[in-house]
Amino acid sequence: GTVGGRITECEGRLVQRIDFQTEIQHTLEWLRTIKGDLSAASYPDVKLQSIQEEIRKSQILEEEVQSALRIMAALSGKEKDKYSESKELMPPQVEANLSELAQLQAEVQEMLSTKKQSLDKVQSMILQYQWAVQSAGDWLEDANALLQQATEGLD
Repeated sequence: GTVGGRITECEGRLVQRIDFQTEIQHTLEWLRTIKGDLSAASYPDVKLQSIQEEIRKSQILEEEVQSALRIMAALSGKEKDKYSESKELMPPQVEANLSELAQLQAEVQEMLSTKKQSLDKVQSMILQYQWAVQSAGDWLEDANALLQQATEGLD
Protein backbone atom coordinates (compact mmCIF):
# COMPACT_ATOMS: atom_id res chain seq x y z
CA GLY A 1 0.00 0.00 0.00
CA THR A 2 2.16 2.87 1.21
CA VAL A 3 5.29 1.91 -0.71
CA GLY A 4 3.45 1.57 -3.97
CA GLY A 5 1.59 4.78 -3.28
CA ARG A 6 4.75 6.71 -2.50
CA ILE A 7 6.54 5.33 -5.58
CA THR A 8 3.58 6.17 -7.81
CA GLU A 9 3.33 9.65 -6.29
CA CYS A 10 7.04 10.34 -6.82
CA GLU A 11 7.11 8.91 -10.32
CA GLY A 12 4.05 10.96 -11.21
CA ARG A 13 5.78 14.09 -10.06
CA LEU A 14 8.86 13.22 -12.08
CA VAL A 15 6.80 12.60 -15.22
CA GLN A 16 4.87 15.83 -14.76
CA ARG A 17 8.15 17.75 -14.34
CA ILE A 18 6.86 19.66 -11.36
CA ASP A 19 8.98 22.62 -10.43
CA PHE A 20 12.23 21.45 -8.84
CA GLN A 21 11.93 23.88 -5.92
CA THR A 22 8.44 22.63 -5.09
CA GLU A 23 9.55 19.00 -5.22
CA ILE A 24 12.70 19.51 -3.15
CA GLN A 25 10.72 21.42 -0.50
CA HIS A 26 8.20 18.58 -0.34
CA THR A 27 10.97 15.98 -0.04
CA LEU A 28 12.90 17.98 2.57
CA GLU A 29 9.77 18.34 4.72
CA TRP A 30 9.05 14.60 4.39
CA LEU A 31 12.63 13.69 5.36
CA ARG A 32 12.51 16.07 8.35
CA THR A 33 9.31 14.32 9.49
CA ILE A 34 10.90 10.88 9.11
CA LYS A 35 14.00 12.05 11.01
CA GLY A 36 11.77 13.32 13.83
CA ASP A 37 9.80 10.09 13.90
CA LEU A 38 12.99 8.01 14.00
CA SER A 39 14.41 10.18 16.80
CA ALA A 40 11.31 9.59 18.90
CA ALA A 41 11.04 5.86 18.17
CA SER A 42 11.01 3.41 21.05
CA TYR A 43 10.19 -0.27 21.35
CA PRO A 44 8.36 -0.92 24.62
CA ASP A 45 6.86 -4.18 23.35
CA VAL A 46 9.49 -6.92 23.11
CA LYS A 47 7.22 -9.65 21.79
CA LEU A 48 8.77 -11.39 18.79
CA GLN A 49 5.77 -10.66 16.56
CA SER A 50 5.89 -6.94 17.42
CA ILE A 51 9.61 -6.72 16.71
CA GLN A 52 9.17 -8.55 13.40
CA GLU A 53 6.39 -6.11 12.47
CA GLU A 54 8.69 -3.18 13.32
CA ILE A 55 11.39 -4.72 11.12
CA ARG A 56 8.91 -4.96 8.22
CA LYS A 57 7.76 -1.35 8.73
CA SER A 58 11.37 -0.21 8.84
CA GLN A 59 12.18 -2.06 5.60
CA ILE A 60 9.19 -0.46 3.87
CA LEU A 61 10.20 3.01 5.09
CA GLU A 62 13.76 2.42 3.90
CA GLU A 63 12.44 1.47 0.44
CA GLU A 64 10.28 4.62 0.34
CA VAL A 65 13.23 6.80 1.31
CA GLN A 66 15.50 5.17 -1.29
CA SER A 67 12.88 5.68 -4.01
CA ALA A 68 12.34 9.34 -3.11
CA LEU A 69 16.09 9.94 -2.99
CA ARG A 70 16.65 8.31 -6.39
CA ILE A 71 14.02 10.58 -7.89
CA MET A 72 15.49 13.65 -6.17
CA ALA A 73 18.95 12.69 -7.45
CA ALA A 74 17.58 12.61 -11.00
CA LEU A 75 15.77 15.92 -10.54
CA SER A 76 18.82 17.50 -8.89
CA GLY A 77 20.99 16.40 -11.78
CA LYS A 78 18.58 17.95 -14.28
CA GLU A 79 18.47 21.16 -12.24
CA LYS A 80 22.27 21.39 -12.05
CA ASP A 81 22.52 20.70 -15.79
CA LYS A 82 20.00 23.47 -16.49
CA TYR A 83 22.21 26.03 -14.73
CA SER A 84 25.46 24.72 -16.13
CA GLU A 85 24.13 24.63 -19.73
CA SER A 86 22.89 28.21 -19.44
CA LYS A 87 26.19 29.18 -17.74
CA GLU A 88 24.23 30.71 -14.86
CA LEU A 89 25.13 30.52 -11.21
CA MET A 90 22.87 28.28 -9.20
CA PRO A 91 20.70 30.41 -6.90
CA PRO A 92 21.78 30.28 -3.24
CA GLN A 93 18.39 28.82 -2.21
CA VAL A 94 18.81 25.90 -4.63
CA GLU A 95 22.34 25.26 -3.31
CA ALA A 96 21.08 25.47 0.28
CA ASN A 97 18.26 23.01 -0.48
CA LEU A 98 20.64 20.57 -2.18
CA SER A 99 22.99 20.81 0.79
CA GLU A 100 20.16 20.19 3.27
CA LEU A 101 18.94 17.28 1.16
CA ALA A 102 22.39 15.67 1.28
CA GLN A 103 22.59 16.23 5.05
CA LEU A 104 19.12 14.82 5.72
CA GLN A 105 19.79 11.90 3.39
CA ALA A 106 22.90 10.95 5.37
CA GLU A 107 21.19 11.41 8.76
CA VAL A 108 18.02 9.49 7.85
CA GLN A 109 19.97 6.63 6.26
CA GLU A 110 22.19 6.40 9.37
CA MET A 111 19.14 6.42 11.65
CA LEU A 112 17.42 3.73 9.56
CA SER A 113 20.58 1.62 9.66
CA THR A 114 20.89 2.02 13.43
CA LYS A 115 17.20 1.14 13.88
CA LYS A 116 17.63 -1.97 11.72
CA GLN A 117 20.66 -3.08 13.72
CA SER A 118 18.82 -2.53 17.01
CA LEU A 119 15.72 -4.40 15.87
CA ASP A 120 17.81 -7.28 14.50
CA LYS A 121 19.68 -7.49 17.82
CA VAL A 122 16.46 -7.47 19.85
CA GLN A 123 14.96 -10.14 17.58
CA SER A 124 18.08 -12.29 18.01
CA MET A 125 17.98 -11.88 21.79
CA ILE A 126 14.29 -12.83 21.91
CA LEU A 127 14.97 -15.95 19.83
CA GLN A 128 17.91 -16.89 22.09
CA TYR A 129 15.74 -16.37 25.16
CA GLN A 130 12.94 -18.50 23.72
CA TRP A 131 15.45 -21.26 22.89
CA ALA A 132 16.92 -21.10 26.42
CA VAL A 133 13.46 -21.28 28.02
CA GLN A 134 12.51 -24.21 25.80
CA SER A 135 15.78 -26.01 26.59
CA ALA A 136 15.33 -25.43 30.32
CA GLY A 137 11.75 -26.72 30.10
CA ASP A 138 12.90 -29.82 28.22
CA TRP A 139 15.64 -30.41 30.80
CA LEU A 140 13.17 -30.05 33.67
CA GLU A 141 10.78 -32.52 32.01
CA ASP A 142 13.63 -35.01 31.59
CA ALA A 143 14.73 -34.50 35.19
CA ASN A 144 11.16 -34.97 36.40
CA ALA A 145 10.85 -38.21 34.40
CA LEU A 146 14.09 -39.51 35.92
CA LEU A 147 12.89 -38.61 39.42
CA GLN A 148 9.57 -40.37 38.76
CA GLN A 149 11.44 -43.49 37.66
CA ALA A 150 13.73 -43.31 40.69
CA THR A 151 10.84 -42.94 43.16
CA GLU A 152 8.92 -45.77 41.48
CA GLY A 153 11.99 -47.97 41.93
CA LEU A 154 12.00 -47.17 45.68
CA ASP A 155 8.42 -48.36 46.21
